[in-house]
Amino acid sequence: MDLTPLPRPREPLTFSVPATAANLGPGFDCLGAALDLRNRFAWQPAPTGVAIACSGPFAAGLPVTGANLCAVAYARAAVELAGHVPPCALRVQAEIPTQAGLGSSATAVVAGVFAAFHATGTPYAAGLAADLAGTIEGHPDNVAPALLGGWVVAVFERGRVTALRLEPPLGAVAVAVTPALAVPTVASRQRLPQHVTHAAATFSVGRVALLVAALQASRLDLLGTAMQDRLHEPSRMPGLPGAEAARAAGLAAGAYGCVLSGSGPTLLALCPPAAVGTIGAAMRDAFGRAGVHASVRALPWSADGVRVEAP
Repeated sequence: MDLTPLPRPREPLTFSVPATAANLGPGFDCLGAALDLRNRFAWQPAPTGVAIACSGPFAAGLPVTGANLCAVAYARAAVELAGHVPPCALRVQAEIPTQAGLGSSATAVVAGVFAAFHATGTPYAAGLAADLAGTIEGHPDNVAPALLGGWVVAVFERGRVTALRLEPPLGAVAVAVTPALAVPTVASRQRLPQHVTHAAATFSVGRVALLVAALQASRLDLLGTAMQDRLHEPSRMPGLPGAEAARAAGLAAGAYGCVLSGSGPTLLALCPPAAVGTIGAAMRDAFGRAGVHASVRALPWSADGVRVEAP
């Protein structure tokens, strides 16, 4: 990952982290993609403490205390890297909706870890950054693409993340349809079953293998089958009014595949470029018939993960 030119340690640093779509159907907790919608962060040294300021369209409700996830990740990573927490001021420009399944919390974790490398003067290493971010987040499917960009397969074992970056599907544009339903990730995970059947496990393992193969072979025609899931979506979709109808509408309008983004409520449709408007409108209207307002965003894949920006 090329992050040059980096300012010298302790000099102010401005950078951005992309939104992510995790799981992508059957890739539960191990597959994610970076999207070209970014939260922006700025770090600068301060005399004491860790001060947080938040702005932007989705700043409402973000903590401006040490409980802010960016500050938590910064402190934890700094202690791991250098044994102390350099005092600083962190500014967050929130452009990614929160509690929407688009990786807003992962951007905060990645930003905190990235800032800690800079603040402590530790040479940046993507592998170590992924290990730290994965440990803080708890699973790597959001943080790995936020760090690396593209589509990423990532697994977490004994505090280490193994990640492999894949190229996004050529010819498929992401359309994110976000209903006005806040879904905290913790609450969504509590809906998941403690046990799954052998048939459900076999179904999803086969689909995620087919999905990775379809990406490598540029077989967009296989995405409808490859993005089906029986591990987490059957427990999550019923709690989202209009979601099943919106997915069906998207597929009927020509989407290659349609999945929950992360834990939801956003639905992510992979679309032919010429059909983006039609598919997004069909899904939005399906939510509307269920009495739920939804916003539609056409989001290119982001080839970059965390990225240094001009101040």
